[in-house]
Amino acid sequence: MKEAFDEFLKDQREQRAIVLTLSFLGGGFLTLWFLKEFLGIATDGILIAMILLPLIIYLVVSGRVSELKTPGGLEAKFKEAAQSNVSAASETVAVEDVQALAEGEMLFKSIVKVRTPDPTKPLVLLLTIGKSDAPYSRENLLNAMDVYEQHRNFKFVVFRDAKEKFVCYMMSWAFRGIIDKAALGDEFVELLNSGATGELLRYPNMVNETITTATSNIDALKAMTEKNIEALVVIDPKGMVAGVCEREQVLSKLLLNLAG
Repeated sequence: MKEAFDEFLKDQREQRAIVLTLSFLGGGFLTLWFLKEFLGIATDGILIAMILLPLIIYLVVSGRVSELKTPGGLEAKFKEAAQSNVSAASETVAVEDVQALAEGEMLFKSIVKVRTPDPTKPLVLLLTIGKSDAPYSRENLLNAMDVYEQHRNFKFVVFRDAKEKFVCYMMSWAFRGIIDKAALGDEFVELLNSGATGELLRYPNMVNETITTATSNIDALKAMTEKNIEALVVIDPKGMVAGVCEREQVLSKLLLNLAG
């Protein structure tokens, strides 16, 4: 009975891997056609990447990474990159900075210009649960979102406890959807200020699962595939937010390792 069930799960993974791979490959070739026909961009290098990426996705989703065999020892390079730890590069900003800026429009704009985040790193907004000494307001949080949504690398709103340890996070668009609504936003901010962690975790799109700085690239890809998201928050051994790991970043690392 157990063997039959294991075989069933294996078949399910196989089917899911094939469907995902074909979808990715089809979309990739459509993109290549558009780039060449309408923009006149050379696509030889991109074509190689498009051939390799579906292979990587298939191996990850189907659980067949260990079966990869290629000439020239490429499988060894791939496995080395797959088993190496994730890179968690991110630019974090505490909302306290935004609250101070929001007191005056001119001061707000001038300091934001000086404090422009690094565009090469994911940007996350950090909030503290149970901040009773200097409570948040819905207006402050809306001001924060107005500023940081101007940056394409703005990814997550991350919630920490009083000791700055990770608790949960939410995609920036999901957080905006909550605080945009007066009643819902006020209720959320009240729970945030009072330290009602359990209630906050019940909100849709709130995630408390994450990966660590010790997580391998392949396990990070599996986690993103299972959750159907493009990036994950990374924490260090002390439970502090270390940054963000992006799917594109991991796939690029695997491809570069193969190419090198």
